Amino acid sequence: MTKTRICAQCNKPEMVPVSRVMKTYNSVYSYSCRNCDETLEMVPPASIGVGLMVGALALAFWGFVLHWGAGSPSTLALVIWAGAGLAVAAVWVPEILKYWLYPEGPDQPDSEEIALADDTAFSQRVVSPLERLGFVAGLFAPVVIIAGILGIATMIGYVNYTFFE
Repeated sequence: MTKTRICAQCNKPEMVPVSRVMKTYNSVYSYSCRNCDETLEMVPPASIGVGLMVGALALAFWGFVLHWGAGSPSTLALVIWAGAGLAVAAVWVPEILKYWLYPEGPDQPDSEEIALADDTAFSQRVVSPLERLGFVAGLFAPVVIIAGILGIATMIGYVNYTFFE
């Protein structure tokens, strides 16, 4: 559920959710201040968690490939790897800071959940329930999905090796 937020401009709890649109990988809530007409777009915390975990897993895999082996990686490879880490941070740190700059209003009930305009796409049906679970669920979702895929592949391999060899 979306909450009324405190506006950073006028410092009053007047930022109300206005709309919700589906972007490529997540939905975005648009807020508008009833007092000073400040507007804001916020990505749900679960989507931030998913983005951070996917970026961290990609960087970890790349770092494993880069650092594993007999030789040491070149300076250029390390600079590019660090640049990729900074790129992940540049994408998600501003989204995290919005939650600090525009905190939830004090003791206010949840606003009505804003429905997506077109809720027919498969990605929307998958992402919407995950976004209700919060940041930590978003962090663990990629790991759970990867573990599920690897578990299914392991079971298929076990059945193939056991019964068809």
